Amino acid sequence: MKTVADLPRLHTRQLLRALRTVRAQQHNMLRILKEVLAARNITDLSDASWLESMVPAYLLGGTYEEHTTVTVGQLKDELSRRPHVPNKREGRRLRQKAALMGRARGKKDR
Repeated sequence: MKTVADLPRLHTRQLLRALRTVRAQQHNMLRILKEVLAARNITDLSDASWLESMVPAYLLGGTYEEHTTVTVGQLKDELSRRPHVPNKREGRRLRQKAALMGRARGKKDR
């Protein structure tokens, strides 16, 4: 069973991927639900407590059969305590900047 106590041991990118996947699943479920409710002429979605869903254990390094007690809010709380992880574009810019700084430093040594 995966619990909130297991979150600090997981990598930040793994937690980000889990959050992104759960949010995509929720978005798809909500879209389908809205289509079904629109077909039945129901427009009130005020009770959206089901959106605060559990994160599946397989997204947290467990198996498909395992259970979890980690909610999306707890996952976001753990991510807020961690340092920023650059995305692909930011990482590329950081590497380019480091390379330029290295070249400039090398010219001074000559």
